[in-house]
Amino acid sequence: MVVGVDGSAGSRAAIRWAVREALLVPSRIDAVVAWQSSAVRGTAATHAAVPSRTIDDERDAVAADVEAAVRQEVGGADHVAVELHVVHGTPARVLAQLAQDADLLVIGGQSRGHIQSTLPWSTGQRILRDCACPVVVVPAG
Repeated sequence: MVVGVDGSAGSRAAIRWAVREALLVPSRIDAVVAWQSSAVRGTAATHAAVPSRTIDDERDAVAADVEAAVRQEVGGADHVAVELHVVHGTPARVLAQLAQDADLLVIGGQSRGHIQSTLPWSTGQRILRDCACPVVVVPAG
């Protein structure tokens, strides 16, 4: 089972749901953070000027924050296998790609309004369009 996580309320709900599911149907959970450096979003010249240590530090900080949130949500279900992966790229692309061989992809719903969350360019819509396996969208509330 692949679960998209980013520390938000929606992703916390998604990891809780996945843990409960893994207790019913034993499965491994791959918690995935799709990560992009603010430096990488710049121009090629900007990226070249940023030392790789700074980019690595930024990635590690993102991973540490999300890992703490995931561990908190897993709580006492220590016997559920959860592995955190930090992958560079956009959430929709990374999750759809990593879920190609998964039985299930779990993502958190956004707390924005209904109209915004159904826009065709939203991450959730892109995942639903591009993912080859079943997708569960867990509401943030």
